[in-house]
Amino acid sequence: MSAATETHTTDARKKGLNAKEQADFMKNNQDPTPFEKMTPASQKSFINGLREIVGEQWVETDPCILDTYAWQMNAELIGDTTHFMPRAIAIVLPDTTAEVSAIMKHCHRHGIQCKPMGSGQGPWNAPRKENNSVQVDLRRMDRLIKIDAKNMYAVVETYVTNNELQTEALKVGLNCHIIGAGGQASQLAAATSFNGHGPDGLVYGFAGRNLLGFEWVLPDGEIVTVGSLDSSGEMFAGDGPGPSIRGIVRGFAGAMGGLGIFTKAAVKLYPWDGPKKITMNGKVPNQMTTIPEHHIVGTLGVAGWKEMADLGYAPVSYTHLTLPTNIIRWR
Repeated sequence: MSAATETHTTDARKKGLNAKEQADFMKNNQDPTPFEKMTPASQKSFINGLREIVGEQWVETDPCILDTYAWQMNAELIGDTTHFMPRAIAIVLPDTTAEVSAIMKHCHRHGIQCKPMGSGQGPWNAPRKENNSVQVDLRRMDRLIKIDAKNMYAVVETYVTNNELQTEALKVGLNCHIIGAGGQASQLAAATSFNGHGPDGLVYGFAGRNLLGFEWVLPDGEIVTVGSLDSSGEMFAGDGPGPSIRGIVRGFAGAMGGLGIFTKAAVKLYPWDGPKKITMNGKVPNQMTTIPEHHIVGTLGVAGWKEMADLGYAPVSYTHLTLPTNIIRWR
C-alpha cells in the first residue's frame, strides 16, 4: 500500500464510514481529476484561458502561494489533522461579475470545479481534493455600492466587510447585523452562503433573514438576478409571495459556495440611536469604548434551563452564545 493510499484509508476510517462507504471514499480520492487527465499542453491552455479572462497578474499557480491559500483555520475539524486543505489548481482574482461568469463558463467547459472565497475564514473556502478546483478569491470585489438610508438597506459586493458596512451605516443613523465571526468577515457571505448569527442576532436577526435582492452566478456561468433587481434595477426586495428563492440558495446554514458565486447582495439595515462614530481607546486585544447613551451592556445570570427559557420570553434584548473554550467564549 502506498503512503497516499494509506493516508486515504486512515481518513476514511476517521470519518466513521462503513466498508462500502470507505470503498467509495477511496475511489473518489484516487481517481484522477479532470485536470489531471489533461495533457500538459491542455493544462497550460486551461490556465492561459483564465489569464485571458482576468489578466496575467490575477492568476497564480506558484506552489508557495497555493499552499498559503490551502492553510485554513479549523481545517482539522473536517477530517484532516493539519491546518492545510488540498491545493487548488490555481487562484483567480476577478474584479467584476462578468469576469466571474467567464471563469465559471471556462471551468464548466472543462469539467473543473470552482470554489469561491470571501474573507477566507475556514476550510469551506478551500477545495476538498487536490488538483480538482479553481479557487476564486473575490477580494477585488470590495465595493460598497449603495446605502439607501430612507429604505434602510445596503448593496454590497462580496469582499465588503462588516466593519466597512457598519462604519458607513452609522454615519446615516443606521446599523447592520454582524455575525459572531466579527467585523472582518464578509457581510455578503454570511447573508447568502453561511451561518449568520451573532451577538446582535436577537435585535437585528439571523443573517439569512437580512438578505434582500442579490446577483448570483450559477456553476455554468449564467448570471441570475433575484428579487426586485430584475424588474426595477433596485434590490430593495428579495422576492414576492410564494416559495422563496432565498430559501433555495441558502436554507438554514447556506451552501458554502456549492451553488455558484454571489457577487452582489442587498442587506437590511436598522435604526441606530448611538453616535455616528465609535471611539476606541487602548490596543488590541485590550480596547475599550464608552457605552453610548440609551444603551446598556451587562451580564445576565440564570439558575437553570427553565429560567433560561423564561428569560427568552422576557421583554428584553440579550444574547447568549457559547463556543468551545479553546476557541472563544461570549456571554
